[in-house]
Amino acid sequence: MKKWVPAMLLAACVAALSGCKRVVNLDNDPTFKPMIGKSYKTTTDLAVIKHQDDRKTFVLDIPGTGDSPKIKDMPKVFPFEYFAATVYGVLPTGTTFQIMHVERVSTIEFSFVDIYAKVTSEGNFKGTVMDVGIVTDQTKKPPVFRDKYAEEIAAATGK
Repeated sequence: MKKWVPAMLLAACVAALSGCKRVVNLDNDPTFKPMIGKSYKTTTDLAVIKHQDDRKTFVLDIPGTGDSPKIKDMPKVFPFEYFAATVYGVLPTGTTFQIMHVERVSTIEFSFVDIYAKVTSEGNFKGTVMDVGIVTDQTKKPPVFRDKYAEEIAAATGK
């Protein structure tokens, strides 16, 4: 039995250091399902980035908060590297997007909700799917968009 203790400890340390990432689809969860298909528009200019540890996913970012510089400090040519991210451009005020998918991501260190939306406005990012969760208040269930970054577009009632 004593022979296995170091091996078990090593396995536990490796698991802890690797993060043990778990992703759960929330599209049909009763709390999050009402978000799917809703449309929003940005109420301020926001940055579009990709983190160096996830080069596949575009992420909406709040300029000047760590992963992208303030808009006035951005170079005129995109993309550009900024610390641990690449900035691909600016999503201008009034850009519309529609929620496509919601998932919970959990590791040993943290748990959060990723909210994926497709940009529906004309422009450089039309049709691009990106994680827009950064501009939400995730203490609310379901998460709500913070007014200073995005607001819901009222659905047509047919009247």
